[in-house]
Amino acid sequence: MAGNIHAVILICCPIATILILWRAARRRPSRQTVLLAAFASAVLMCIGEATSYHLCNVGRATTQWFLPAACLFFVLAYAASTKVRWWMAAALVVALIGLKCQYEELVHQTAWTGNPNDRTTELLYARQAETMLRKLSEKSSSQGAAYPAGWLRDMPIWPALYAIAGDEWSWQDELEHPQKSVPIPLWHSVFTRLYRCEWPQADYWYTGGPISTAKVELRTVEAGERRFTSHPVETQGD
Repeated sequence: MAGNIHAVILICCPIATILILWRAARRRPSRQTVLLAAFASAVLMCIGEATSYHLCNVGRATTQWFLPAACLFFVLAYAASTKVRWWMAAALVVALIGLKCQYEELVHQTAWTGNPNDRTTELLYARQAETMLRKLSEKSSSQGAAYPAGWLRDMPIWPALYAIAGDEWSWQDELEHPQKSVPIPLWHSVFTRLYRCEWPQADYWYTGGPISTAKVELRTVEAGERRFTSHPVETQGD
């Protein structure tokens, strides 16, 4: 619902601008008027871009500030009534701020993302599992031990890996319940850059080879494909 409301408000900006300019009195703008309107629109775009910056990789607002700022140019340049210009300018500025803030609030929730190619969480879990496997290799008497490709949870080294996760990093819960998001495009994703996130069941896939050079992937587990076993009550030694 939040994404639909966001998309409707965004669409209303150009529609309202067109209707206002169609119904209200228009003027033939002078060169100075066009330059002033362009300057005001550019300033608003710069403010929107500057305040949309954040360090995470979940997506940044773009259309949310570009579209209202572009509409502002046409209102300031072509609307003949000063009152219409001021009211529309105020409405567009409020729309820009509201849309930008709502976008940033949504993409920082687990249910939404603005970057369908973001694999930060998935890679974090996989790299952490690889780090624990390296640690296990250092502690193991058979550092060159190799295993075929398969689910890491089903391998004989899983209990020892689980013990290391608790001893070294207190990472047992993350090892037990890895998370992988799947972005789902919606009808408005092409212009809002908002995607719904689903979190299907995922597990660690060992690509095969020695544990000292192990590579781990986080793969989605299809419904009914396999049953997760609970974490080991007692861990075995190396």
